[in-house]
Amino acid sequence: MRPILASAFAALVALPAAAQVMPVDQTGYWTGVGIQPDGQNWDMILTLYPDGALVDYPGLFCAGYWQFGETGASSLRATEHLAAGFDICEDNLAVLAIADRKGTLTITWSYADGAAAASAWLLRD
Repeated sequence: MRPILASAFAALVALPAAAQVMPVDQTGYWTGVGIQPDGQNWDMILTLYPDGALVDYPGLFCAGYWQFGETGASSLRATEHLAAGFDICEDNLAVLAIADRKGTLTITWSYADGAAAASAWLLRD
């Protein structure tokens, strides 16, 4: 799985200079569990950088990166781009990540029509 993440990182590094920046206090390594509306759940590993993120779903054999859109002090909007797992996971989903004061990062994915695709709750490792 590491070569896939390296490929995703290479794509992340190539982002345009106009990419939004995440506050430094939210960057780092996060892990947790996601759940889909049908009840299926999966592990998630997220590495947040100031200008993007790498994401891995080890049990699903999917991985990718987030291209940031709007960012704030405790939230960000992004688009998730897959680098692996195209036949299992959804590509180009909208992402909303919100950090709360208790240290939880809540992630919500949605389809282009706004319908919920999945949610996750992550803690910093």
